[in-house]
Amino acid sequence: MVKLSDIITFSRLLLAPFLLYFVFYDQKIEAVIVLCIITASDWLDGFIARKRKESSRSGHLLDKGIDYFLASTLIPALIYIRTENVYALLISPILLIIGAIYLQILIKNKKMSGTILGKPLMTGMVFISYLVLIFDFHWKYFLLVLSIMLFANIILFLQGKYRK
Repeated sequence: MVKLSDIITFSRLLLAPFLLYFVFYDQKIEAVIVLCIITASDWLDGFIARKRKESSRSGHLLDKGIDYFLASTLIPALIYIRTENVYALLISPILLIIGAIYLQILIKNKKMSGTILGKPLMTGMVFISYLVLIFDFHWKYFLLVLSIMLFANIILFLQGKYRK
């Protein structure tokens, strides 16, 4: 049986090309609307899963996997759109490999979960990253701050600090 929360989770994959399209054609308002829908659906899928008692470990991992896939493909693609630097696209496979390792760790160790700060920190960083790239702000400086925050979250996770 297909769960409504999983359908909402998968819908983010369908919205991603629209985000890229709107940024590529410099339609900023439309891009922000799609970004807000993607972000809201990330919250909504978990809310619906809890309310309908559809929460499961596999649904949680699916949500994390899609979130990570979108961030690790959309952010380099948006950087490429803004800079036309093909090297920005090389970031994506590296991030996808790191994400696959992270998800494997979560799958093998069923008691392990993310850090308490992880979800809000990562959601905020990714959302701000999208906005910076949509509006073509000084993204190079923000990318440095984002990298530092991401690295700190990974270190906290690996050290077992602030785990749920």
